[in-house]
Amino acid sequence: MTRVHLRRWLLLGAAATCVMSAANATVVACGDPYSAAPDPPVDAAASDAGVDATPNDVDATPPDPCLHARVPLPPAVDDAPGDELPPFYIAVRTTRISNDTKTIRGFDLDGVCTCNADKTTAHGAVPSCLSPKPSCDLDGGVDNAVSVLASQVSPFFSLDTVPQRLIDTGRRTLLLEIGKYNGRRNDKEVAFGVALSDGIRVAGCPTSVENAAKGIWTPGWCGDDTWSFLPEAVVPATNQPLIQGLGFVNDGVLTLQLEGSLLVPFDESSVLPLSGTVMTATLTPLDDELKPRDPSMAPRTEREKRLFSFDNALLAGRIKATQLLAAIGTIDTSSGDAGPAYLCEQTSFSLARQGICEAVDLASTAALDFDPQAKCDSLSVGIGFSAFPVLPGDLHPTTIDPNPCAAGADGEPPDLGSDPPYRCTP
Repeated sequence: MTRVHLRRWLLLGAAATCVMSAANATVVACGDPYSAAPDPPVDAAASDAGVDATPNDVDATPPDPCLHARVPLPPAVDDAPGDELPPFYIAVRTTRISNDTKTIRGFDLDGVCTCNADKTTAHGAVPSCLSPKPSCDLDGGVDNAVSVLASQVSPFFSLDTVPQRLIDTGRRTLLLEIGKYNGRRNDKEVAFGVALSDGIRVAGCPTSVENAAKGIWTPGWCGDDTWSFLPEAVVPATNQPLIQGLGFVNDGVLTLQLEGSLLVPFDESSVLPLSGTVMTATLTPLDDELKPRDPSMAPRTEREKRLFSFDNALLAGRIKATQLLAAIGTIDTSSGDAGPAYLCEQTSFSLARQGICEAVDLASTAALDFDPQAKCDSLSVGIGFSAFPVLPGDLHPTTIDPNPCAAGADGEPPDLGSDPPYRCTP
């Protein structure tokens, strides 16, 4: 994806994010992320039964037999409503798209436990969109088609190693700014910002190693790695992330929701644009030695005010099949000194395309769920990750090595024949 197309994605995502969702009353805004906002979102399913539903009410709706994997609720109390730490930054340190067969994490993104044997469940357990090959949900209605697919193709290539290599080399990651946080286990309103980083451009940790050819440093994860910002990912003339919003912390778990597109770094030439994004993470306070400290206590030093990590974190949402194809098509499958061998040029890519196109399980937005005419054109995704405290750097325009498989403005790579590789045939 070229810089121009990356900027277009960022602006579209920010524009879509700067709205109020009438469905869940979540407000996100551009500009000041610390301005006032309405009450946090309320889980509609949690209040569906109503206060009048009693065992003696013959008209009461029976409980849903499926235990939907829902987004956490806001806390009932705020542990320190008068306290507020200075804003701090956290960078994604590890990512995991595939999961083992025992634990595939995610959320019920469309509110239905598809294929549930008990048809008294919500929506009668029917799919939320039209698909020639319907996909059944995981336990609890969890939607995570990409994780299942990644595990299936792992013997051939790993979707995890590509984005992880970007982070480990200090080339690119996702930066999160946290503000308005009281530093305790429960906080009814936390501000956040999200931005793409173009790498570590100055040494911040003693163990960092310079790659002079690319002008980057490996992360040392000492709490002082300084990650730069892509100019397209911030509010013009500032270092404030372009995508901003509000969330909450309940019993130590941070929850953030976005209605617009969120760009997740994938490789040198592409990103994964997720929509309807939900992010949760255990927010762990650290001491000056970067060890977990008592979460019930306020920070003891100025440095501790910005030292927090994300553990057991999850980023869930929807990605169009065409956009996932465009991302994996740029993967370099070569080894040794033979030169690059991009996946979209390999004969095996047709199998990857078939697998992705058959795995679609959601419509592109929640607004189309259960629309009788809406076709499944997207895959649900749940990305496990961890994040660690860092420092914000300066703006740095990206430079991307030429890649013949990088998608153009029409979503297709140039000069690859008459069969468009990044489209699902009807």
